[in-house]
Amino acid sequence: MRTMTSVGNRLRGERVRQGLKLSEIAERLCIAEKNLRAIETDDVKGVPGGFFYRSFVRQYAAALGVAEKEYGAELEKLLAAEAPLPLPGQDPNFPVRRSDPILYPASRYPANQRSSRPRVGWSAAALGAVLFACSGFYVWWNKTTGQTVSAAVMQAPPPLRPPSPPLGSQVSALTDPTQPGAPPAADANSTDSSFAVSDSVKQVVLNLSAKEETWLSLVSDGKETFSGVLEPGQTKTLKGVEVALLRLANASGLDVLWNGKSVGPIGPHGQMRVVVFKPDNFEILPAAALAPVNP
Repeated sequence: MRTMTSVGNRLRGERVRQGLKLSEIAERLCIAEKNLRAIETDDVKGVPGGFFYRSFVRQYAAALGVAEKEYGAELEKLLAAEAPLPLPGQDPNFPVRRSDPILYPASRYPANQRSSRPRVGWSAAALGAVLFACSGFYVWWNKTTGQTVSAAVMQAPPPLRPPSPPLGSQVSALTDPTQPGAPPAADANSTDSSFAVSDSVKQVVLNLSAKEETWLSLVSDGKETFSGVLEPGQTKTLKGVEVALLRLANASGLDVLWNGKSVGPIGPHGQMRVVVFKPDNFEILPAAALAPVNP
């Protein structure tokens, strides 16, 4: 009778039998070695999300020549053990309290003498009170906002490092390499999100997994390497570049791992975003920050 083993033990045993090192598999699949180690120990929480865990297990098994039917049932059982968080109102420890009904005092007018005059009077008084409160709040809010903005302008912190060419201008050079001369400086008022890390990584490694149908364009070191639609469950991998540019038509439809780390949500559903990746940082820009790509 065949003994049931976990997914991680099965894959680790097959790797050892073939005489392969974990670092060799990680380099071949462009997956961080710590994620493969978490898979071999059946540590679901060691991989950023169940979607990536299932995808990495399938890629790892395919690299070792292990058929999905040999581990599929055990994989689903392992992921099912990670129970999702209860929805609001379904947690017995935090029940939703229903509001008490509003009780109105009995009318002082007999039923046969009631008219609309008392109701009109109370409605007018309530409307006047609401307008007065809103006006007061508006004046206070304008005064507070003005003081906060002035203080922020007066106490602007000094730059932490010497000025360098903004990522926005480098993005323009990536998308339109035929333009001569130095790239234009980015608008100082543009809003963007940037993240930096202290790491010894010298190149960019990207793992893209589609959650929803989304169009994307991928430019690496100034050359467009992919442009098209990814269906849910499809993946794309890019490695060995110094600068990568990712354009998305559906910002919430893609999960991105940058050098083995999840970049988190890129933007709302259905909106376009542009992300610039470097070995030590990445920056999320609005779609309007880029010039159109030359055909």
